[in-house]
Amino acid sequence: MGLEKKLHAKLKAEEKAKQKQERQREREAKRLEKERAIQIKKAQQMSRKAFQPKECLKHMSVILDSAIVSITGLETAIVNICENLGSNYLIQSQKIPFVISWRRSVIECDMGAQVLTAQKDLDEDEILVCLPLDHFVELVYGAKQKQRGEMVADFQTLQGYVDSVRQMYFGCSITLVVIGMENYFRKYKRSKTHKGNRTDTIISRLDVEEALVNLQLRNLCNCQLIESIEDMADIVRTFTKAVAEKPMKKDRLQSEFTFHNEKVGGNASDNQSLWKTQLEQFKNISNDISSAIVSHYPSPKSLVEAYKKCSNEKECIKLLENIMVRRKAGILETSRRVGKEASRRIYLLMTTTNADLVLK
Repeated sequence: MGLEKKLHAKLKAEEKAKQKQERQREREAKRLEKERAIQIKKAQQMSRKAFQPKECLKHMSVILDSAIVSITGLETAIVNICENLGSNYLIQSQKIPFVISWRRSVIECDMGAQVLTAQKDLDEDEILVCLPLDHFVELVYGAKQKQRGEMVADFQTLQGYVDSVRQMYFGCSITLVVIGMENYFRKYKRSKTHKGNRTDTIISRLDVEEALVNLQLRNLCNCQLIESIEDMADIVRTFTKAVAEKPMKKDRLQSEFTFHNEKVGGNASDNQSLWKTQLEQFKNISNDISSAIVSHYPSPKSLVEAYKKCSNEKECIKLLENIMVRRKAGILETSRRVGKEASRRIYLLMTTTNADLVLK
């Protein structure tokens, strides 16, 4: 008998020790999960911060093709712009000469057992091509010849050139920039041919306009004609700011309505709160009125099902009319009904098939 008691006590002690260890493991698991949640939140805050207006430019790099250096003064002007914006700049060979592109440094999170953050460089889908004037003139002249029916290779036309750029930078928005076009027109205003050996590539203002219109219609590509290095630097500044702020503006457009930003949990009280908020979008629907309606119909589905059980539309319109709305409590308590107008508007909200119907 004494042996059985000892054995029972031993088993009980082992069971208690086992339960204690289990509780310790649960506490440790909760502690680790809490730490992990804090790390995830911190990493997400760091990632979001990189897209804020005051921070996004610091995470941008302007990539200049090595051929840009050959354009007198352009490299210096763009470098000054980058320094003023707080952005980085790199000079490296691009897929096509005279291309300017952008690269963003983003923070990525590895949501494994241990939350790890790493910085990654992503190329943006926007490029500028600073096309030399003589090359642009040749391409426009090639397009002019092809329009006349002459045999011209595709790569010798402006449209063909843009097609080749699009193949190399698939999925990117392309903008051509040409410096000195007005100076070209002034230089050859009174001459129909060049004085040098290139007597076959003179183009008119009309030729340029036709080529650019065709380019926009067929290639969905924009071309800007500017006159100075300073103008080019201004374009780089504008594009750098626009590319840097693009993700933030995109998120802003996707969250057009204020209640899109509210996080709603999966439990019943959260869903009822959202249902009440939806009802309170109407004018003169107070928290007391919405609470009274939700107490009878805790979800939109329950209200729609109640409408379906009504025998006619008149009964549907009056369904919520006589629900009592109580205000305050005790001796100060007052009561009223939802009312005809509120009942009618909520009925229209839940049942109308007219997308253009205005509910106030």
